[in-house]
Amino acid sequence: MKKYLNIIFVIVILAVIFLAQQSFFQEKGGYAGLKLTNFWKDGLKPKTGVFFNNVKVFFQEQVVARITGEVEKRKEIVKEEFEKRKEEVEEEIKEKEEEIKESIWQKIKSFFSEKFNLSK
Repeated sequence: MKKYLNIIFVIVILAVIFLAQQSFFQEKGGYAGLKLTNFWKDGLKPKTGVFFNNVKVFFQEQVVARITGEVEKRKEIVKEEFEKRKEEVEEEIKEKEEEIKESIWQKIKSFFSEKFNLSK
């Protein structure tokens, strides 16, 4: 079904392009284009400005206010979780640090023991 819909859509576009090249439609199209331009400037443009202003006001009053309220409510919870995770990471680093120190020390000891055993 979608395949046929796409074919019909392409045929309609090609027909509009073809007809737009005909002299009869060029005369009528120029007048229609002028009317559409005037309709946009005189009718729709001022109304869209009001509409977008209303959307902006609604967004600021409703959405931003709700999000800000939720952020303020959950601020302490997030702070506590952050501190908890920070402490966990610090503990993990300390554990890994000891393991790394021990590993390096063992490698140094084995290196020198091999060197001294080879020299004898």
